[in-house]
Amino acid sequence: MSVTEDNEITRWLGGLKTGDEESAEVIWDVYFERLVRLARDLLQAQLKVVDEEDIALSAMNSLMTGARNNRFPRLNDRGDLWKLLLVITGRKVVKYQRRHFATKRPDAHLQGQPAIDVSVSRSARL
Repeated sequence: MSVTEDNEITRWLGGLKTGDEESAEVIWDVYFERLVRLARDLLQAQLKVVDEEDIALSAMNSLMTGARNNRFPRLNDRGDLWKLLLVITGRKVVKYQRRHFATKRPDAHLQGQPAIDVSVSRSARL
């Protein structure tokens, strides 16, 4: 990107932080497809039950909500934005993978239950 484009993204970030819908739309248009490709690469065909677009949508939603609520104090330019989107998207992928693989484990239905029945009295075990 050129210096002019960097300055425009910085301006749009300022608008995003104040809730400006046009700024949010421009950032969406510039970054959404990149996030889809990133999510696809991170998933590496491990999960086809989760669409990479779902992850990108969730990441963009987190960005928009977080920016409006001033949760990202170091979101000032294009570099900050892309780093933040990488982190958010990566965390979303990990979250979806953990959830997906947790339900695939044969003992998933036992989670939260003790591994052995501790209610058996000592004398019954002897």
